[in-house]
Amino acid sequence: MGKDKKTENTDMVLGICSYSREQYPMLLETADDRDALEDTHDEWLESYRKGIIRFRLMGIEPVKVDIDIKELLAYCKEKGLKNNGETRTIYSAELLQQGRGEEIKEHYMFNIEITSDNEILDVLGSIIKGIDIDSFKESAIKAGSPTELSEKWIKDYKIKGPAQDFLYEAALELWRRHLNHVKCPEVLSRFIGDIIHEYEKKDKEKDLNKEFLLDIYKKLEEFYQKLLGEDGSPDKEIFKELCKDSYLDFEYFLVTMPFAFSSHGLIDEAVDIGKWFADISLQPKNFYRDIGVILAESGRKEEALRQVEENLQRFPDDIWVIINAGDAMWALSDLKEAEKFFLKGYEIASEKYDKLGAIERLADLYNEMGLKDKSEEYIQEHERLTRPSSRTQSVESTVEPPMRPPINQTMTQIVKRKGKKIGRNEPCPCGSGKKYKKCCLKKEV
Repeated sequence: MGKDKKTENTDMVLGICSYSREQYPMLLETADDRDALEDTHDEWLESYRKGIIRFRLMGIEPVKVDIDIKELLAYCKEKGLKNNGETRTIYSAELLQQGRGEEIKEHYMFNIEITSDNEILDVLGSIIKGIDIDSFKESAIKAGSPTELSEKWIKDYKIKGPAQDFLYEAALELWRRHLNHVKCPEVLSRFIGDIIHEYEKKDKEKDLNKEFLLDIYKKLEEFYQKLLGEDGSPDKEIFKELCKDSYLDFEYFLVTMPFAFSSHGLIDEAVDIGKWFADISLQPKNFYRDIGVILAESGRKEEALRQVEENLQRFPDDIWVIINAGDAMWALSDLKEAEKFFLKGYEIASEKYDKLGAIERLADLYNEMGLKDKSEEYIQEHERLTRPSSRTQSVESTVEPPMRPPINQTMTQIVKRKGKKIGRNEPCPCGSGKKYKKCCLKKEV
């Protein structure tokens, strides 16, 4: 795009020169300022798009001025001018005055994640004078979070329109790059939120595969590392703060991950994830009991037995630790031990959901053992408990859902928290890909 990317006429209309792919080589051959131009049309087009975005962020809506190179050269010859940035600026201004400017209908997006620091600072500098990385870091730490910093900028510089979104995205991206060592719940929440949305998208498309899951594994490991304190131990306080403030129930998401990985044969990764987040979770037993079952289902008997024993010693009265111990024994083909744990779970169950969990397993187990009469007894009890009635409906409404979702339930259904405030700059929970303030917040208002 070069130095001739913009001009203004007397009505303060700003124009951006536009060159066709076919004529761009002719521009390069005839330009007196060849070194100031991009080497290819694709490079020029990227610069052109960034120019449009930049002006829009400044609250200016530019118009496109199509430049015919043959007509430009004829103009240069007539006026005795060289084909350089200054001439092209004058020529495009005259075309604007003749009404040859066109509205730019394309909605170009600023992909800040692949934009260099210098480019981000260059655009920020058009709004916030004198900003550099050092001054950004100082202001960011003082503000405490990307949202607080961007809102201060918006207030101080009276920013309106698309520039508000850019300021937040710039603050967030520069924080990620240069203040990664500073624990900020907002940044951590955005980090795990991006992982969840990425997983959800693949899950909806039924396109989960080992390669994708291994990439998720690396990101979850990075998230875990971000949750460690200076001494290398888990920072449970910041995890608790994240669980409290995030609109995504990401702990629920994390609990589902070990089984998601093991179902694709990634056993070591499943166990790693379970152990990482068991150490920091508010509900460690949910991770540990699943680890025991996963190890058993994968045939790693000694490890499974050791994990089940540890679980029972640590959480002796937890009904699902007991029931899942039975699941592990069943996976290891020790049906008598499985029966023992299921019966114990059945006996101590006080909630309907817990009772049903034990009954379903006992019915299936006795059927596999060839004890049809016993199996039928539990099947009939299951039917009695699940038969619709005003009373059972009332009981069901008080039952907490299991930490592990039903097989036919999508990730989208299980990670949205009810009653949690959604940040204006967070991705909209409807899955549109837009920010909440640009999507469902408007509908709610």
